[in-house]
Formats: sequence, C-alpha cells, structure tokens
Amino acid sequence: MKRVALVLVMFLTGMLLSALAQGAIVQYDDRATWLAAIGGTPDVEEDFQGFTVDTLFRTAPVAISMGTIAQVGLDQDFRNLVDVAPFEYTDNNGTTHASCFVNYPDSGAGSETNVEITFSSPVSAWGADFNGILGGELLAIDVDGTTEAIIGTLIPTAGDTFLGFIADAGEQIDKVIYRSQNQNTGGAGEGFGSDNFAAMYGAPAAGADVSGTKTSSGDLFPGGTMFYQVALTNNGTGDQTDNPTDEFVDTLPAELTLVGASASSGAVTLDLPGNSVAWNGAIAVGATVTIDIEATVNGVAPGTVVTNQGDIFFDGDGNGTNESQAVTDDPAQPGATDPTVFTVEEQRAIPTLGATGRLILFVLLAGIGIAILSWRRG
Repeated sequence: MKRVALVLVMFLTGMLLSALAQGAIVQYDDRATWLAAIGGTPDVEEDFQGFTVDTLFRTAPVAISMGTIAQVGLDQDFRNLVDVAPFEYTDNNGTTHASCFVNYPDSGAGSETNVEITFSSPVSAWGADFNGILGGELLAIDVDGTTEAIIGTLIPTAGDTFLGFIADAGEQIDKVIYRSQNQNTGGAGEGFGSDNFAAMYGAPAAGADVSGTKTSSGDLFPGGTMFYQVALTNNGTGDQTDNPTDEFVDTLPAELTLVGASASSGAVTLDLPGNSVAWNGAIAVGATVTIDIEATVNGVAPGTVVTNQGDIFFDGDGNGTNESQAVTDDPAQPGATDPTVFTVEEQRAIPTLGATGRLILFVLLAGIGIAILSWRRG
C-alpha cells in the first residue's frame, strides 16, 4: 500500500511539474519518443559495458564518453559505483550500469549527497534509463545551464523508466544533477541504477574574439609627453558585453609616469599610484574601440628602450564571463603579439644667436624699417 501511494505521489508530482514547466526544457519518459524528437541518433552514448567491475566514483570523478560522473557531497557512507553487485538489475538492458545513491540533507550541514554528470561540451538533449528509483526518498534531476543556474527539473513517474529532456533553442546545458527530492525519516537515502546515457551536443555559443594593436607617439625624450593608442577589435561571432571584470588593463613601465587616459566608448579607470589604466566596456561584433593613454617620459638616459604591452580579457564562449585573454600587438612588427617598443631620444637644443648674430639681425631689421618709412614718404 505504501509503495502504491508513493507511486501515485510521484505521478501527480510529475504531472504538476509538467503543467508548471519553465519552458526551458521538455521532459520525456519514453526513449523512443525522445529519439524521434532529436532526429533518431544521439551524438554520444555511454552504456558502461566497457567499465571494470566496481569502478568507483565516490571519491573522484570517473570519465565517461560524454564527460564525467561524480559524487558531490560530504556523506561518504554512500558508495557510488559502476556495476556494484547489490544493484545489478535484470531489466537494465545488461548488468553493467552506474549504481547511484543520493541523500537528502537531513543530518546537518554537508550531509547532502548528489550525483553529477558533467558534460565535456554543452548538450541540448540528454536521456538515461533508471531502475529501482522508488524508495525512501524521491529522485529529481536538475538540468544546469552554462550560467550555473537550474533551468529545469525532471521528475520520474515510475520506478523503472527512461528519463530525458530536450532544451529550448539556445540553451547550453553543462550538467545534470541527481538529488533527493524530499526527506526520508529513516535517513536511508535513495539507491538506484542508471544506464544507457545518450546526448546531443548543443550548438556552440556565439563568443567574442578580441585582439588589440598598440602604437606610440609624441615627445619621446626625458620630460616629454608621449601617447599610446590602443585599438581593440572584436573579430568573434558574438558581442563582447561589458562583463563584471575589466576588458583591458595596461600597467605602464617604470620609465613612464601615467598622466591620463580616454576611450571612444566604455569607461576608463586610472590607478595613478599603480601606473595602470583599466577599461570596461562592450564591443559589438566587427566593432573597434580606441583607448588613448598619456604619459610623461621620466628622466632616463637617451637610448633607453621602453617596452609595453596591454592585457585584453574577453568572453570567448559567450557565457557572460571574461575567461579568455590576449595581449596587444605592435602593428609595425611582423608578429601577432609583439610588445610596443620605442627608444628614448635626446632632446634637441633650441638654436640661439651669439653677439655677432644678434648685431647682424639688428642691422637687418633696422634697414628694413628705414626702407618701409622711405617708401611711405614717397
């Protein structure tokens, strides 16, 4: 009776969640229907038949064909394995499978135990067979997107079932998480078999690809005012948004003292004590932003070589964080990542007149003045 009631609760819960679906994912409880919806053939599969008996993923992630499977949590009483003897279900399309345990956090902080499948590349669809999931605690599967937020939850509707999803267009799925849905007063946790994983890879996210050039100009002698101009160009397939961290940082060398900076768009921040410039802003696909930096050449010896290169940070995978990095290039040099270099010059002296020169200049000017006066009187 208790098992029947539990099945009914799970069925009604699944129906309710389907009715209140977030729209980010569509749940499937039948492999044939799921396969038809993805076009018939998944990109990658894992049936666990090639694993050694009792492969352990309780203490470290285990590599599978689509990424890794791992236990997450601090409760080490649960033995998450591949092909552990107590969970070799005869209706599991073979006996080798992932034997998974999850535990609701009912024993204090850190007691929660989840199982995570983390994909090596984001997927748009995933499914697996499950066996023996009706027990003291109910299983739920969270679908985690690239923004590290749960975009949907799958609820099993039977003890032995297929469970899968297809994500909305544009969704990038990084992992699925097996967890306990509610608390078991007995504290025993949920044990079940999971097998025959299959997935479709998602379309690559549009990402930025920002490169930069840097040139120098101005009075390149001690005490002179010089300028750097940086041009940042987005050659990627997606816009570079103004993400939380800096998109550009340039710390000037000791031979220079920072005076100021400006940009064609975005925001410039000066750290005068640190002799550093930072820029934050967005760069659309194909667009260029220029940053002008003003500095004073310190009292260094003529002939000193001054080298400088700025750091560029951009979002190469389109997930809203600047995980990629590049450096500025001197376009006058043959390579693609050359630092910008100039040599400190000698300040040229302004020519002056000696006594004889001044006398000659005086006579010439006087003669010109007399000639002008004579012309006017005539």
